[in-house]
Amino acid sequence: MADRDSLTGGGDAHWSSYWSESDDPEGQALGGALRRAELAGRWREFFAARPLASSERLLDIASGAAAIGKVASATEDSGPAIHCLDYSFAPLRKLRDIFGSGRAALLIQADARRLPFRPGAFAAIVSQFGIEYAGPAAFGEAAQALAPDGAFGAVAHLRGGPIDRECQANAALVGVFADCGMVNAARAALRASYALRTLGRSPTHDQGAEKALSKAAARAQGAIAAASVSPAKALVGRVFDDILRLCERRLAFAQSDALKWLGDIETRQQHYAARMRAMSQAALADKDIETVRILMMRDGAAAFDAAPLTF
Repeated sequence: MADRDSLTGGGDAHWSSYWSESDDPEGQALGGALRRAELAGRWREFFAARPLASSERLLDIASGAAAIGKVASATEDSGPAIHCLDYSFAPLRKLRDIFGSGRAALLIQADARRLPFRPGAFAAIVSQFGIEYAGPAAFGEAAQALAPDGAFGAVAHLRGGPIDRECQANAALVGVFADCGMVNAARAALRASYALRTLGRSPTHDQGAEKALSKAAARAQGAIAAASVSPAKALVGRVFDDILRLCERRLAFAQSDALKWLGDIETRQQHYAARMRAMSQAALADKDIETVRILMMRDGAAAFDAAPLTF
């Protein structure tokens, strides 16, 4: 049983970078403020149907930015003891003392497939776009940790649903942009210019490198123009513009700074695509939902119901 923080580091790089680089990851995720407000309303309904006393405990699995914990904290007058559990250290690090009125969540870094709690420890267990990453077995774990009169609620990615389709499209566009070779072409052009400057040559542009950069930029511009409006289109569009500005003003920057910036851009895009693929891979198909039902009923759930959520 875990009754204290157990934050020891770890987590996947693409998720760690997501939490560490964004000031408002919750607001950026999965449709932003509109979808976030709708989900908060759903959770208010959940807690109205199963009020939690101050003596009871709430577990938020794969808590991320603690969107559900914040709703619970605002909904309940005295409020339950809120436990935020996540596989990654990065989001937990941001959650200390965020619930107001001096109330803090208990923060636990653990694997949802192996919950470190005694059976029946929680009056309510919840998850928003999180528990499904651990697979169907995590739902059985949750059922075991739920009190006999407890309530379980989860909003999960659905295979073939709008979020799944959006994630696949986002990952595909970032991949297409990477295949255009603009980052590598810009890197080669910058290196050539810095080498020519060091040698005292003028002009400081290598014709072959510049021609390759122009071709890569044309391919990237075409891919962006052909893409539908999406978060990924906005992302690669900004990257495209930033790379062009860097190349135009290359001699205003130190070589190490310019090349590091390009490397960072490349890494962030790789992390973004990895997150999109992870979300799509975590999405539950009908057969997965049936497996979840079987596991939860086997491990103590009194009833089970699942339905698509529309926004």
